[in-house]
Amino acid sequence: MKTLRGRLFAATLAALALTLTLTIAIGAVLIRQQVDRAQVSVLAGQADGIALSRERSVNYKNSDSVSGGVRTIVDERSAFAIYVPDVNRASNGETTYQGRRYLFSYRLIPARGLLLLRLASSRSAAWHPLVRDLLLAALAGAGLAAVLSFVVARSIVRPVRRVADASHALALGETPTPLPESGARELASLAQAFNEMAEQLAASRESEQNFLLSVSHELKTPLTAIRGYAEGLAEGAFGSEEAAQTILVEGRRLERLVRDLLDLARMNRREFSVER
Repeated sequence: MKTLRGRLFAATLAALALTLTLTIAIGAVLIRQQVDRAQVSVLAGQADGIALSRERSVNYKNSDSVSGGVRTIVDERSAFAIYVPDVNRASNGETTYQGRRYLFSYRLIPARGLLLLRLASSRSAAWHPLVRDLLLAALAGAGLAAVLSFVVARSIVRPVRRVADASHALALGETPTPLPESGARELASLAQAFNEMAEQLAASRESEQNFLLSVSHELKTPLTAIRGYAEGLAEGAFGSEEAAQTILVEGRRLERLVRDLLDLARMNRREFSVER
């Protein structure tokens, strides 16, 4: 995008997209953790219920069954050493079973251990609806952010474009209308600076025109005198001595005017010298 508005829009949209991406990523992690905590709490309740029923009706049989996405394992306590931190103490948390990450709840039952396993949220669909809702909200926010970015970019570019158009008109010798000094502080300062520049340039042009008119008048007077006496001398209306004297005076006047103009030119270029 070569236009300023396009670049501003792209930069703002990119920043918002990065912010939304980070927000979604952090939100997804927090949602997953919250889902995991909720599932561990449910799993712990199920484990407590099974352990209590086992204590009331002692059963020394080992078992391994899956129901409702929960794997229930009853075995010798030593068999759970690779899955739980301490086989002689009840615990909850995460573990790896058959190469997959599981949430677990471990309880002690008479002469046995009880382990309940459920796939962690990253491997299950328990948190997918929440993430889907988060993504939908993010897409809606991205659409609103895109509209706001476009509006902000246009509001910034419009005053700059007015200054550019007025600069082109000024370069063509036209007199642009004063720009409105409104909006953001920087844009208002830009419009104010351009208006001051346009006023100074108009005053400079007027001074230049007045100077040229004055110089033309000052040069025309001695030239008219020289031409008149030269024609009169040719026609015999004046004597040679009178005509020569007048032409000499007016010639010196012209020389002085030309020298003054050269001094002014050198002053503008800072090349003049002052002699005492």
